[in-house]
Amino acid sequence: MIQTSPLPHPAPHPEAASVVSSWPVWRRLLFRFTVMYVGLYMSPLKWAGDVPLLNLGGNYYSMGESWLVTLANRHLFHVKEELVPFNGSGDTSYGYAQLCLLPSWP
Repeated sequence: MIQTSPLPHPAPHPEAASVVSSWPVWRRLLFRFTVMYVGLYMSPLKWAGDVPLLNLGGNYYSMGESWLVTLANRHLFHVKEELVPFNGSGDTSYGYAQLCLLPSWP
């Protein structure tokens, strides 16, 4: 029977530990903006109205968002003097004012 010794593991490269892969600043900012924008645009708290105990938070969120959209439209965006609420098409003045507000959301 032939005796074989196990192959030695190669030593890690000395520069491998010092190289840290990180995104450039512009990519991190773009990623964070995109995640926040999409998260706010989807308005997950509005969906909370379908869950029995969470509907209180969803109702307050909807009321606060409606107030902010109306206020921002009146003083900043001036999309239309009277906002037309959502009626199923999604192509309403309220929707446009909301879309203008979301990137500036804190």
